[in-house]
Amino acid sequence: MWVLGLLGLSSGCAPALREVMLIVTTDLDCDSMSRVDVRLSRGTSDATVYQGTFQRVECLGPGASAPSRITLGRGQEFRLGIVDGRRSDERLRIELVGQGNNGVATTARAETRFVDGKVYGLRMNLSQFCRTGAAGTVCPEGQVCHAETTSLGPLCVNIFREPGVGPTAAQGAPVTATVTLGEGPGGG
Repeated sequence: MWVLGLLGLSSGCAPALREVMLIVTTDLDCDSMSRVDVRLSRGTSDATVYQGTFQRVECLGPGASAPSRITLGRGQEFRLGIVDGRRSDERLRIELVGQGNNGVATTARAETRFVDGKVYGLRMNLSQFCRTGAAGTVCPEGQVCHAETTSLGPLCVNIFREPGVGPTAAQGAPVTATVTLGEGPGGG
């Protein structure tokens, strides 16, 4: 077994990794979005199992600081590793809210599930086309506004994203933060 450890392999005793790599992009400037609020919940419950706020470094004024800082300019990605510590088959619900200095919110939502032995990317774009309120795209029940930075503009798509389907990102890109949900029974 020590040979497996030297090779970085598992002896089969540890459960298979289950992780969603959330990949966040934006086309918004600092006035429109200076921070990103991330809210995670599981199953059909609205109970939050993780909530965090990440301040865009490029939007901080001189001498300002923030506990959780990210770089998220045009053409850049913020990556949050979400590990399933509870090993539940419940869906993972992700809500992103981009808050700007002008008070306008931009949202992105998705639902997915964890898969044994897999780490897969889930892209979400906080776009000017998906702003909250009258200026944004309004989608029917069960669908969400989805806007990649392409000429297609905003589309209404199913809120559920099948694991591993759709665009992914290059391997080896840095992970900004990792969160483990519900380690053990009764956890988030």
